[in-house]
Amino acid sequence: MRYALLTVATAAAVALPVNGALADGPPGHFPTTSAIPAPIPAPTPARTGVAERARLAAARTEATAYQQYNAYAAVSPDSRLATVWRTVANVEYNDHWRSEVDALNYYSSENAPNLAILRALALQAAAADQARAATAPTAAARDTLRAVAAREADNAALLGQAQSALAGNGPMPVVKPGQVIPLVVTPRPRYSGAFYEALTNPSDSAFQAAAWLRVGYSQAAMTAVSTGRPDLALLLTGLGAQEQAETIPTLLNLAGYVNGVRANLRASIAGETEAIAMYSGYAKAAARAGATSAAADFREYTADETGHRRTFQTELRRLGGLD
Repeated sequence: MRYALLTVATAAAVALPVNGALADGPPGHFPTTSAIPAPIPAPTPARTGVAERARLAAARTEATAYQQYNAYAAVSPDSRLATVWRTVANVEYNDHWRSEVDALNYYSSENAPNLAILRALALQAAAADQARAATAPTAAARDTLRAVAAREADNAALLGQAQSALAGNGPMPVVKPGQVIPLVVTPRPRYSGAFYEALTNPSDSAFQAAAWLRVGYSQAAMTAVSTGRPDLALLLTGLGAQEQAETIPTLLNLAGYVNGVRANLRASIAGETEAIAMYSGYAKAAARAGATSAAADFREYTADETGHRRTFQTELRRLGGLD
């Protein structure tokens, strides 16, 4: 599921965490505005306002939803439903995610700041996946997460070399072609509880970190080609392709995230229901903070997610609603 159920009253709270700690809140996938994690790496400006933190938290889950719906589409034997999932995924990415990162000025129009952000994110992902490996319930899961962590660390090293090349010190590195991992459909998730959350939680998990890097590489690659650096664009595009074709499917397969068509539809409906509550709460929180533009955006997203839920419900009825 994309988000945790949350009450509008809780989501409208405007208290901030103290020293980066999470405030208490309802259990589940998605943080309220009083419990939004701080994923901004050191090279970026601090963003501590309620609306800014809500925008960032929303963008994180939108990047994950983009991958979630495209994964469902990739394995769907129903071409109409596959098109529906891809279309909703594109709204999450091209409309919602882009709007949020643009409003936050998260990525720069210059290459050096973008490389600093991405390198920090890759290092964060590597460290977090190593920590998750230590809690893995099986040796296979542990080894898979360690391999993902090593890949993210290698990518951080490549981004460090790119920083040097951008400064005129050495050649721009090149990404070696990776594997293409096919998605595996499972009847149900392979894990439950805290470890499944560590793999798939849309606001803070191995899947979320890979999805966030994927869209970040694409965004930074566009800046590279717009600033006369096709060599850097090639590197960033290659890193994004690696996240898409290798890292993300590896993590989803490990979790048993992609299930039958009807199960995936029910997960989509639940996620949209939670998104409606989330965005509605964020709109109220932003309005209370005087952030009228953010409030208007969140109200728009609430309407979008309401339509998405209706579409998924229509598709589930068409398919009979049962596995």
